[in-house]
Amino acid sequence: MDDKRNIRSFASVDEILEYALSMEDESWRFYRDWAEKTDNEAISIVFREFAGEELKHKKLIEDVRAGVKILKPHHDVADLKLANHYIKPQPSASMSYQDALLIAIEREVAAIELYVHLMSICVEEAFRNVFDALVDEEKEHKLRLETIYDDTFMKED
Repeated sequence: MDDKRNIRSFASVDEILEYALSMEDESWRFYRDWAEKTDNEAISIVFREFAGEELKHKKLIEDVRAGVKILKPHHDVADLKLANHYIKPQPSASMSYQDALLIAIEREVAAIELYVHLMSICVEEAFRNVFDALVDEEKEHKLRLETIYDDTFMKED
């Protein structure tokens, strides 16, 4: 998910869902592509894992849209708030593991903001619930990344 510039208004629930699907697809491509571009195996592993998560989100939205699945949010996801305290790096083929984690954290923050926005404008409860549940999913991803970052780069000697 790129950033807040993607947040806009929509004419219908279907348009909201299409947009959410396109953002999940964009995130999947980002993680997949950078998993291949990087020279660092640890980054590649993390990014491949997150590419798989984005595909799961896309399937989830498609299932709810088709009436196959109903979601309920679960909340209570911790926030280490690391995204509030660092300079945002740019992706590069030779980026460090630290920079890759920071980029991934920032993408999860953008996804959270997007789903909060989509949840706030959606009138149908089933779709509000899917976006609320996706907020939780993205928060869990962010927490996982922040925990990896904290364990790897913020250890006290």
